[in-house]
Amino acid sequence: KIVLEKASILLKKYRANGEAEKREVMYLGTTRRKISEIVSQIERKLREVRLDILLQKELIVTTNMRVCQKEFEKMEFDLVIMDEAGSIDVPGALIPILKTRKLILIGDHEQLGPIILGGEETETLVKDNQFLRKSIFGWFHRDWYGQTNETMLMEQYRMNEGICSFVSDIFYNGKLRTSSNVRGRILRETKDDLTSSKFPMIYLNRRLRDRFENGSRISPWEVHLLKVIVEKFKNNYGKGVEREIGIITPYAEQKKSIERELPDI
Repeated sequence: KIVLEKASILLKKYRANGEAEKREVMYLGTTRRKISEIVSQIERKLREVRLDILLQKELIVTTNMRVCQKEFEKMEFDLVIMDEAGSIDVPGALIPILKTRKLILIGDHEQLGPIILGGEETETLVKDNQFLRKSIFGWFHRDWYGQTNETMLMEQYRMNEGICSFVSDIFYNGKLRTSSNVRGRILRETKDDLTSSKFPMIYLNRRLRDRFENGSRISPWEVHLLKVIVEKFKNNYGKGVEREIGIITPYAEQKKSIERELPDI
């Protein structure tokens, strides 16, 4: 009898605790739903406010992907100007194009094309549909409308004449000209051909081994070669010239390695 009474008491306590836990779980679930509803309402209000602001503007600067978001869902444009169109893939350009009455593409199909990132499925898709590698600018370039709808900017302000001549002859049929503002921007003559103005462009046939780190290429030997080149410029132009040197690499790990070994560049 005593055992049964104790068992009955324990059972009541267990049921009481169970009911309390059940009520707590139900309370938490209800609270979570209410919070979720409040967050949804806030997000909806924010979209409405952003849309109201956008509708009041005559000029909107955004990215192609941002136009795919909900606040742009019901918007249309009289004119879309797509900058750097030579590096924009076709899928990324379609939504802005469908939302406009007039389209102006600014770009260069001879420069870096679209970079398509993704896993194996994306690689297979691009392999089976090679047109995806071509930029939207490349598709419009002379394919559909002819030269009458194109304007080429003939004068450049970045390279000296020696470098520009190479680029112009290889990619632009000799049409690209150099502004007088940069035509004479050259190095002085030195005994070392690598650092002299004698050769405005130098190509080094690189035969160095790479390795992969964190999914990116890295070449310690190439970093060593860069250090040698920078040191040659220091010897010929004096300390401080390293602040005028730029090094470009497409690989993240190689960039980190260069920054470690050449912190002054």
